[in-house]
Amino acid sequence: MTLNNDLFTRQRQYEQASLKFFQALISNQGIQNIFRVGFEVLGNPIFAVDAALKLIGHNHRTDVEDSTWQNIIGKGYVDPNLVKTLNSLDEIKKLSANDVPQITTYPLENIRMEHRIAINDRVIGYAAMIEYDKSFSEEDVELFRVFCDTLACELQKESHFHETKGIAIEFLLADILDNRIESPALLQDRVQALNLKLQQNLYVVVIRYEDDGLNRSALIYLRDLFATLIDGSIGVLYQDAIVLLLDRKKNIPMTDTDFLNLKKSLKEHHLVSGISRRFHKLADLRIHYEQAVAAIELGPLAHPIDSFYTYDKLAFYHLINLSGKEKDLKKFCDPLIFELLEYDEKNKTEFSKSLYEYLISGSNAKSTAFRLGIHRNTMDYRIRKIEEILNINLSNPSLVWSLYCSFKVFEVTGDIACVTETN
Repeated sequence: MTLNNDLFTRQRQYEQASLKFFQALISNQGIQNIFRVGFEVLGNPIFAVDAALKLIGHNHRTDVEDSTWQNIIGKGYVDPNLVKTLNSLDEIKKLSANDVPQITTYPLENIRMEHRIAINDRVIGYAAMIEYDKSFSEEDVELFRVFCDTLACELQKESHFHETKGIAIEFLLADILDNRIESPALLQDRVQALNLKLQQNLYVVVIRYEDDGLNRSALIYLRDLFATLIDGSIGVLYQDAIVLLLDRKKNIPMTDTDFLNLKKSLKEHHLVSGISRRFHKLADLRIHYEQAVAAIELGPLAHPIDSFYTYDKLAFYHLINLSGKEKDLKKFCDPLIFELLEYDEKNKTEFSKSLYEYLISGSNAKSTAFRLGIHRNTMDYRIRKIEEILNINLSNPSLVWSLYCSFKVFEVTGDIACVTETN
């Protein structure tokens, strides 16, 4: 009989607590009221962050002796160093995929209970409750889940969490990427139905993991992170990668701040990224997605230590890559290159390297001399000597273009070392 009474009491407490959360939700008193009721029901400090780890809200308490609490509440976001120290990114990935609140397992001053905040199965944030004023009970697990669901409903009412429209836009982008929209008229109808008003300057950014693929939960977290980091972007998951559509008023893909934030996050999470050329029509999304992918695949050839690649700088590599197999590419090269390489090998000179640097410097002798660490007069001599050896005139634009393209083939095939290494 005592057991039945206990179960009845617990059920009654759960119903009363759920009612309080519901009343807080329909009262239209905002997020802070949800946190106030959360503390009243659960009896411990609670805070929540969005998908980009920016503070959404918390119990207004200054007496909580917990460095994590003080750090997040004080700064308004989760410090990247704190994320690294606590190794909480892995924990967050687990939270994204779990329907049940989790008790933290990594070392902290105080035990925490954590849970995702989700709308339509899309994670928009995370909540944490610190075991500070009282010990966690079994009932707290379910009540904290109800709190998080209540918070999700409240956030859904706010303008920046209009997920229904957001998901519809994601479906639209995915359909364009898959070539499932049969006509421009149909695309226009869907754009108008969503009241999607884009600027004239669009870019595609593709973000991938360096090595093995990430699970969907991790990708969801990272998609939301980057969409928040880069203002004016729309994120969608596509073929195990994150695809961002950048919508810009001006002909610049990112501000300096956006770019620095992106590169920092890419490095922290072991990701690589490519960005397309500018375009103006949403119908061209697929083409420019392929450009961003090509930038990722070809970028390491030119800049192996980078993590962010621009298609504009790699377009020629792409052209060559599409032209055929490596053995066929060599046929494309101007025979003058091989003649100069043969001369260097025979005479222990470096004219091929000097010519390469001269051409990629835009035929600027002064700049080339600086790059090579030699005097300008020395560079002028080398140019004259190259012209003499090959019986050519380097003021001929067609010839310069042919030689330049040939060197680019060497870069694509990985043979550029035989040109650039010191003889």
